[in-house]
Amino acid sequence: MSRPKRRCFPEDHHEAVSVVAVEADISHYASMEGHKELTADKKFQLLTSCFKPDVDYNFPPREEFGKKRKFQHAWLRQYTWLVYGPLKNGGFCINCLLFGQGIEGELVSRAQTCFTKSKTKLSHHDNQESHKLATTKASDFLDVMKGKREDIQSQMNHALVSRVIENRLKLESIIKTIIFCGRQNISLRGHRDNTRDAASDERQTANHGNLISVWRLETVFWGCTSAQLPKIGEQICDHILQKMKKNKFFSIIADEVTDSACKEQLSMVLRDVDPDDYVREDLVDFLECDTGITSVRNMMGTVDRISTFMEGHPKRAYAFEAAVLETQLESRKHKLKNLCCTRWVERLDALATFVELHPTVVACLEKIVEDGPAIWSTDSLTDAQTLLLAITSTDFIVSLVITNNALGYLKGVTTSLQAEAKDIVEAISEVNYLKAALQDVRNNMDDH
Repeated sequence: MSRPKRRCFPEDHHEAVSVVAVEADISHYASMEGHKELTADKKFQLLTSCFKPDVDYNFPPREEFGKKRKFQHAWLRQYTWLVYGPLKNGGFCINCLLFGQGIEGELVSRAQTCFTKSKTKLSHHDNQESHKLATTKASDFLDVMKGKREDIQSQMNHALVSRVIENRLKLESIIKTIIFCGRQNISLRGHRDNTRDAASDERQTANHGNLISVWRLETVFWGCTSAQLPKIGEQICDHILQKMKKNKFFSIIADEVTDSACKEQLSMVLRDVDPDDYVREDLVDFLECDTGITSVRNMMGTVDRISTFMEGHPKRAYAFEAAVLETQLESRKHKLKNLCCTRWVERLDALATFVELHPTVVACLEKIVEDGPAIWSTDSLTDAQTLLLAITSTDFIVSLVITNNALGYLKGVTTSLQAEAKDIVEAISEVNYLKAALQDVRNNMDDH
């Protein structure tokens, strides 16, 4: 019995093609002439908006070996690189068609129009190394076009600019070294003035000349100092702090100075008496002076967050009351107050209460962190760690103490002005007295 011949022809195919624009049909670009029209913008357009049949699309059938077969929607869902071309009534690998250099054959230079054993053919193509390379190129191309990464040319340009800047810095260093040798009347040449030998001579066993030696010394010196000085400073500060802890008693001296750049700096000096009864003063840091408004605002926000944190849950409120009984049994204040936005007197009382209970707040937060996830939730632990770090910092404590002391002058006048019946003459007198007191504080900072 003779085998029926393979017949491949679509039925009513022209009606299906007529509804698809040529620009969106991948079949148009499979030929050599169409491939020449593929610009970067056209490739991006095809990758993002190529013709994709919807679920109701009826693929034209073909007769193969006595049976009618169609292109299947399931193939498109399984293989994202597979694209249907209405003009050819077949499938293409869009990645290999656009980025497969030197790749020809079915699914690339011509459509897959024979649908017999299509699953096997598609699976075989999906595992080809050339297809995987083309898919990687397509993915990189989309990232470049969408601005997620730079193309190779731009990366090479950036590398070239970085190399030019680096070479200019090296040239500047060499010129400075030549000027230095000239001013010091130092000859430039040495026993062997060979830069290649100097670059490869890691042990520096040969004399490569004064110019190269001085330049190498300058490069190594500044490279070491820029990296090592901060670490050396940290070690010195740690050594001073350890010594202060042993001596137990020390004082802090702060003095405002102006540096060579006309910036106000606050020098921090620790003063103590060593075991030999000598008074020592050690400089530990320079702090740039600023207005401090941001620090005060952050401090007030932290105080408000802590009061909300402690009173926001009964379990945390109970833990805070227990901490008060352990750390400040004689204190009359057992709860934190919220910073009232409308009543100024209550705002001052809330800040004063926080200052008094600050050791208790620290102890409570440390207890929460110490108990860990066995008792507390993840949110409570995270908030406790963040707040503990904030209220134990130097900036917070300094801002808290200064703000509380400064606002303490306002409490009496504020309470008096909120009285139901207040004589205006007496009120003005109290305000003037307050202004004089604050001015005295500014004029005599050391006494206060």
